[in-house]
Amino acid sequence: MPRTYCIIEATSNCGAHYECWQKITKRLEAEGWRKTKKVRSSGIILVKQCCMTTEELNEAMDSLVQLSKEKVQGRVFLGECLSRTKELVEVVKKKLANLKIFQFTTPEEFFSQLGEPYEEASVTPTILQDGSAIINISYGCNRKCTFCKVAYMDYKFQSVPMSEIVETVKMAQQQGVKRVVLNAMNSTEYNDQGKRLPDLLRTLLEIPDMLYQLNGIVLAELTDETIELLRNPRFVYLQMELQSFIPAVREKMGVGEMTKERILSIFKRLQGKMIASNVMTGYCRENDANFREQLEIIEQNNLHFLSVNFLVPTPGTKAASLHNPSTEKAKKRLVELTEVLLNLRLKFAEDMIGKEQTGIVYAACKRGEALVLCDKGAFVSVRGNNFEVGQRITVVPMSIKGLFVTEQQSLILSTEAKREGEMDEERAMKMMISISKMRMENEETCGGFNIMDMSLTKYCEGYITKLLKK
Repeated sequence: MPRTYCIIEATSNCGAHYECWQKITKRLEAEGWRKTKKVRSSGIILVKQCCMTTEELNEAMDSLVQLSKEKVQGRVFLGECLSRTKELVEVVKKKLANLKIFQFTTPEEFFSQLGEPYEEASVTPTILQDGSAIINISYGCNRKCTFCKVAYMDYKFQSVPMSEIVETVKMAQQQGVKRVVLNAMNSTEYNDQGKRLPDLLRTLLEIPDMLYQLNGIVLAELTDETIELLRNPRFVYLQMELQSFIPAVREKMGVGEMTKERILSIFKRLQGKMIASNVMTGYCRENDANFREQLEIIEQNNLHFLSVNFLVPTPGTKAASLHNPSTEKAKKRLVELTEVLLNLRLKFAEDMIGKEQTGIVYAACKRGEALVLCDKGAFVSVRGNNFEVGQRITVVPMSIKGLFVTEQQSLILSTEAKREGEMDEERAMKMMISISKMRMENEETCGGFNIMDMSLTKYCEGYITKLLKK
């Protein structure tokens, strides 16, 4: 077969395996392999797709069935979480027998099956397009959240040695990086031979001038010691999973016992950070009364930064067999929650427009645009080429650039005045609500009782069989 490779990449990716893919592609290129877009003539086909949600599972199966129909001759390698989803892999090998399927979870496994030697290179940071570096501090998760497929995957939790993380951050700094994304499915579970997350954060703060984003924070595992460390101005972005304020709903979700007072105190203590956190609607025990209570909590405490999602039970998870609200109820609540959050964001933004705001440069793009994280916890887009990440500046936002933008659904203001013909806030709100409705209508599996109450094996067999008949 020709020494060419192609990558079939998902539309979504959590970033948990950036380093693995970087090591593989760099090594392939060093050994003379050439990247191509021609799937049928490629010697290696790398399937780089997530499979956490039903939508992602379907996308992965769509890709594999298409490869089977095209009768590709190259070796098909399933990586990342896809390779750990045993039921899916077994069904694919059975139903798509003409494909030469291999699976790997590390570069060593990949090159071993490829029949080529591999030596682990020295630690190298993965640099993203925005100039930041992403560094995994752990892999996997030991929690058993009822909606998360990780709980039922072959994915043992493992912390990256602290010395390796520190070395990688320092190397990134030497390459000019000024912001590091500390990535993990569950960062609060970090434990390197007794050294816990506070120990890691304290050590990283000893590296001067570096800004940090911490992902995978589990609210129920967040200690006061960790919160105090995260209050440091150099921790600028925190991704933490809320899902629900309601104890009865949180119990069914398996996300950890917490009072609403404790959750609110955490948000209050971390004010001024960019907080990415979401509320899930359409879950078991979410009745009208506690849904209204949740809306009141969000409104009364001005939690404008929250994002919204809805339950789409993944086959094989406990959530799929729970007595969840109907699709119509879930849809109605999603729209109402979206309206509340959009109104909060609009008021929050309007209170900032025309007034000086101090903040820190979060990202500086080559095309002459910087993103400033203001002390109030909102992003402001600024034009100019002379900004450096970490620089403190004063800006005056003049318009709303986006109320609900990017994957994290961030609010972004702009120092530029609104141009004639640009979308106004009322139209933007209507569009966001329309998109929310459309997403739910396109999801056959959202809400409802026992809609996805089947094994993952049975679901995959049925889905692939249907695709093969088309």
